[in-house]
Amino acid sequence: MAYPPSLQVLGRWLCLSAVLISGSACAPENWGPFQLELKSQSLFQAGSTPLEFVIWNQARSITVSDADLITVYEKKVHAYVFDESLTDFYHVHPDYSSSTSSWVVAPDLTRNGTYFFWIEGIAKGPSQSETLTLGTQFSVEGGLDSHPVPTALAESLSAADGNSQADLRLSGVPERGKSLQILMSFSRLSGEQPDIGTYLGARVHLTGAHLGTGQLSHAHGMSVEIDGEEKMVLEAYFPLSGDYRLWAEFVDGGELKTLPFAIHVD
Repeated sequence: MAYPPSLQVLGRWLCLSAVLISGSACAPENWGPFQLELKSQSLFQAGSTPLEFVIWNQARSITVSDADLITVYEKKVHAYVFDESLTDFYHVHPDYSSSTSSWVVAPDLTRNGTYFFWIEGIAKGPSQSETLTLGTQFSVEGGLDSHPVPTALAESLSAADGNSQADLRLSGVPERGKSLQILMSFSRLSGEQPDIGTYLGARVHLTGAHLGTGQLSHAHGMSVEIDGEEKMVLEAYFPLSGDYRLWAEFVDGGELKTLPFAIHVD
């Protein structure tokens, strides 16, 4: 299966340990980059959609299992599913089946249209660990009408989910290929103090998607105290110019909140 350049693996070169995989010595064909392949058809029916996939090495001779991955933020694999309009967003976690050498996850997709599907994980190498980020696309039919795909996203640095609100402050103009520091502050519409907990081992997860290509960006927040209030500092990186949707996930008062933002990257 061939993937467009924007959906190729972003991870660095990696030789999987022979002890962990098959007992054979590391050879050139055992190195990355890796590929993500959906085992089932690329057109799915709306509803709880089982996505079964395999992670292959470059030569398609080795599949990556759960034993080959390190637990990061409480999971072996983090998966992100979002529609082409960047409206619906799902952060889910696949399970591995040793009997089929594949991974399965089933997000509840109610709308038709094209979806981007990305996974992130950390694979064990012979001397170090390496990050792999893989993506592909699939389509859904038989559900509600798809969201219209916008030509642009208006900048939005403030968002609310129920009583919880968050605001972003950027350290400068976002530029392609350069790190950007983002300061996130929390509040409640009721005027009460927010009670920010931990979600999947982090205070906040910030997932970004490029409008048009679906290119993924992901960052985690580090807690700081400014003027007696807890805020989050995130180091974000955007590989492409254009508009990005950002989804912030955090827990406030024991409830998971998902807030959408939008920025433009020069």
